[in-house]
Amino acid sequence: MIPYLFGASPAICSSFLQGKPTTLPFEETGNGMYYLLYATSLRLSDLGYTNKSQSNLGITFNDLHEYVAGLKRAIKTPSEEYAKIGLQKDGKYLQINSNILQIENELYAPIRPKRVTRRGETPSDALLRGGIEYIEVRSLDINPFSPIGVDAQQVRFLDLFMVWCALADAPEMSSDELLCTRTNWNRVILEGRKPGLTLGDWLRKRAVPAGSGGQRSVPRFTPRGADPGQYPRWPGISAGLRRAAGLL
Repeated sequence: MIPYLFGASPAICSSFLQGKPTTLPFEETGNGMYYLLYATSLRLSDLGYTNKSQSNLGITFNDLHEYVAGLKRAIKTPSEEYAKIGLQKDGKYLQINSNILQIENELYAPIRPKRVTRRGETPSDALLRGGIEYIEVRSLDINPFSPIGVDAQQVRFLDLFMVWCALADAPEMSSDELLCTRTNWNRVILEGRKPGLTLGDWLRKRAVPAGSGGQRSVPRFTPRGADPGQYPRWPGISAGLRRAAGLL
């Protein structure tokens, strides 16, 4: 949803390719820039701020303890790709270690649960100690039309969207559904503006038009706004958010 609505990086500098061949149908601007005609956010693709070796980690957000366990497992899992680089060259360290995740903050996920750490504490230990304190949204591109990189409309939408995500029913996500979600994610960031683009619907095993999910979701935000009397009591919302954060 977020890159579909707010993606703002359909072009990249040719240096990102590092001279390597690519199967993506890039077009050139003639000044060292490559772009995909229907892309929304190449920054979120494998060419941007991501890590291919993390694609098969299977870290989900079904349960806080499962999330932390997956994070700790990735830190201890060796990577053949990083092992080829080596740890040192000419007496200088090239990397901390050769595991898939060298530190927990290297998990390049679109969204991450977080808690402020205490001295000597890892991010995952902080989560286990006190639950989720805040959510880190990492899928928002810099808005090129705003002098500060984001505008009020985006912030208001994200605020409403995140509260809705916290309060809406959220069945556990299976490994098959996670794979489908990642496939859809890649389609949206690489060709999200393509007319007639379809995305996989894991539940119904069929393709649906891109954007239809947003069209179904937005009306869910509006009825309560039309009638303030439909809002749930704030103590109930607070308790729901605290349960979602693992505090109760």
